[in-house]
Amino acid sequence: MLAELRLDRFKKPGILLERRRQPCRSFLENFISLLYVVMAQQNHNITDIFGNSRTVGYNVEENLRLVSPPGYGVFHDFPGDLLGIQAGSGTASPTPTDYKMQNRHPHVDQATEVSNVMFEGWAYAPATGSFEVFGSNWRAMLFVVSEACRVYAIRLRVYREGDLTGMTLTASIKNVDGSDLPTGPDLASGTLTNLNIITTDSAGEWVEITLSSQTTVVPLTKYAIVVRLSAGDYSNNMHWRYYSHSDASYRRYRYPVMLGSPSSSDGGSSWTFPSYSRYTAAEFQMMGRHPPGLYYGGSGTRELIEPTPPPDMQFTIMRYFTNLAGSAVTVNEVGIHALGRYSSTYYVFLIARDVVSPGIEVANNEILRVTYVPQISV
Repeated sequence: MLAELRLDRFKKPGILLERRRQPCRSFLENFISLLYVVMAQQNHNITDIFGNSRTVGYNVEENLRLVSPPGYGVFHDFPGDLLGIQAGSGTASPTPTDYKMQNRHPHVDQATEVSNVMFEGWAYAPATGSFEVFGSNWRAMLFVVSEACRVYAIRLRVYREGDLTGMTLTASIKNVDGSDLPTGPDLASGTLTNLNIITTDSAGEWVEITLSSQTTVVPLTKYAIVVRLSAGDYSNNMHWRYYSHSDASYRRYRYPVMLGSPSSSDGGSSWTFPSYSRYTAAEFQMMGRHPPGLYYGGSGTRELIEPTPPPDMQFTIMRYFTNLAGSAVTVNEVGIHALGRYSSTYYVFLIARDVVSPGIEVANNEILRVTYVPQISV
């Protein structure tokens, strides 16, 4: 199977500014794996776009589905922008085992704010308890956001116990593995010192930790806020307030996903998820701004045709991207996400990735149309 990649840049209302055509031969191992599931009628493990190995079942119809609504329309527990054609800024050459875009442009429907706003948070009054954080005893809180956010700061509701002279409180954001445990290096982190000015009142107070660099988090993807104190003991520590899910008095967004608060007793080398922690939520607020990105239109396919002369058949996969970010966005890579399913759980897999060189700069309010035209000879 071969394919042609077509990229057309427009100025509203439909004035063509640029047209590119290039061959596409980068359908990936994941594409072959999904085909194997469908054709061989065998379950198979495939790496999803978050780096987790997922079992895909053969006896479902949704495997290899590409069609999705625009933007944040949720399709099988995934935002519509996560299925179908994707756009990004990565320039690394494609490899057969790529499982994600190198640097995917998030779906964004407005310009970046000039000051931080809250994108996600838990806030309760009063809390039912608190996690003690000190030394090698770390604590985490899982979270998801409903729209892409470039995170600038994390706010925690905490109180101090004892003397924290010379100690540092650190908060960071990490990815989460398939068992909902923090994994890998910090995506971003920040620190707070002079901790003895923090209240000792068990009602706690909000403290804001500015991240030393920003990271972008995307919808319906689990992340973890990891909190630790550089020293301390059971008498000198930081208390991070929590409340039970069932009695939550406030939550900014709600999702059909299980969250909770994993813990580590060895300084983050390993994590556990006590059963009660599935039903506790540490108080936090995620502060940030919309990142630069593109508005993802709907992704769809057109019917098979039989051109003359061969190939025997071809079809098109198409998506429109509109720049509403307020500044130019450059597209250096494009790809395709497809759906896979096991039982009632859905996953997204990268099945194609191409580099566009030189990149296409899409100015504010311009539109990019990306079309894949697979050609099949049988």
